[in-house]
Amino acid sequence: MAAQTPLGPVPYQPLFCEENAWQIARVARDHGLKARVVFVTNEHKHVAMLRQSASKQSDGLIVWDYHVFVAVQRDGRWEAWDPDTTLPLPTPYERYIAESFRDEARWEARFRPKLRVVDADRLLRGFASSREHMKDDGGQWLAEPPPWPAIIGEGGAYTLAALIDARDERAGPWITPTDAITAIER
Repeated sequence: MAAQTPLGPVPYQPLFCEENAWQIARVARDHGLKARVVFVTNEHKHVAMLRQSASKQSDGLIVWDYHVFVAVQRDGRWEAWDPDTTLPLPTPYERYIAESFRDEARWEARFRPKLRVVDADRLLRGFASSREHMKDDGGQWLAEPPPWPAIIGEGGAYTLAALIDARDERAGPWITPTDAITAIER
């Protein structure tokens, strides 16, 4: 399966957003574009997002344990590249944040998102995915895994578990959606 991006098709597998984001970040880097990978979660692992294609609600509301998408800078503007949204790919970054987290301050605290912005080059070098979070207690897949080999970065400095741990700030601070608009420039 592939996600269609302005740079052509990119490998995509439903429910493996962290690996999909890694693939998009790799293609953006290979085309000389600046990119950031944005992780979304919270302490409760119940983060609400709107405009998500997996939702059955008219506004695209879904509660994920975490979500990951990529911000790519093209022609001096930041765009959100998320193959799991109902918004166009790409969508202007500020619009994506505004529509995906609209009225989040009024949501119950246990559903409010925290975002972490990670430089794509850093992530591409160090991300490692064991895919264990997608298996049940008996070792059976909860969702069909990607057809590509599991991603093993240099040294595995960034595991998914560490990147979505809302109490761990080693890979960068956790911020609000509003703060994520300016944090993309850092």
